[in-house]
Amino acid sequence: MKPSVSIIIPTYNAEKHIKKCLRSVLSQDYAFDLVEIIIADNCSTDNTLSVIKNMQANIKVVKEFNYPGSPYSTRNRGIEQSSGEIIFLLDSDCIPANDWLTHGVNALLNTPADLAGGKVIFSFNNELSIAEMYDSLMNIKMKESIEKYRCAKTANLFIRRKVFDTIGLFPEGFRSGFDVIWTRRATDRGFKLIYCDDAIVHKPARGFTSLLKKQWRVARAQPVIWTETKDIKSMLIALIKIAIPPATIRKSIKEYGQPYMQDYIMRLFFFSIMVRIIMIGGNIYGLATIGFQMVKSAFRISR
Repeated sequence: MKPSVSIIIPTYNAEKHIKKCLRSVLSQDYAFDLVEIIIADNCSTDNTLSVIKNMQANIKVVKEFNYPGSPYSTRNRGIEQSSGEIIFLLDSDCIPANDWLTHGVNALLNTPADLAGGKVIFSFNNELSIAEMYDSLMNIKMKESIEKYRCAKTANLFIRRKVFDTIGLFPEGFRSGFDVIWTRRATDRGFKLIYCDDAIVHKPARGFTSLLKKQWRVARAQPVIWTETKDIKSMLIALIKIAIPPATIRKSIKEYGQPYMQDYIMRLFFFSIMVRIIMIGGNIYGLATIGFQMVKSAFRISR
């Protein structure tokens, strides 16, 4: 028998994307009496919830009030209300292929795996920007994250419920980076994480402003990840280099991009310098925050 499934979709002001996302989820080729769809909303102020209500589908909505801006806390509220044997985590701007659910379930059933990360393919606006190219080349490399670093992003992730029962939910209140920490905790505890190339979702690449904000958030969170995982090597590399070498850009174009992107190699290179400088600033900010907290804790203990 096929297992029951809970699809958790965190939202915040997602009216632009959520309708397309849910239409794709509702058109899956999986037995729908075994599927539970849960929208976990982080107090949206736009028409996100109205769009969901107007779809007139069997969709459960839960809300996260205590931690505004935290997608991990928002996912936690959905997971708490879920009942499926397998939990699918999906970003609200992702458009799954119609066999996404079947491939995700099969990835866990046909292998001795506890977690599986699916493939994320970036989509672009009609006028493709350098920021969108960069985002598609350098972010959410699910296969590399899983096979090289034993961690995964939550944009397209499938998890057996027993993993949550064993190691708990995501850390509360954080904005970025804790999907990496949580999945690394799972693999450190012996749970098997695999990559599923057939479970495909399409995700819009970020534009200039959105991308730079994201890179800053990620960079601020990286020191916490380094501290949690004791990954000193990654910390030193991130703090020392100020740009992504052209060879790295070329490699990413070959693995993740399109041939025409090669024509933009120098523009991508200089854009990557700007991104790298911003991320180093975020790294320093994050390290300073950790240092301040350590000094504050030590002062309390001394008193």
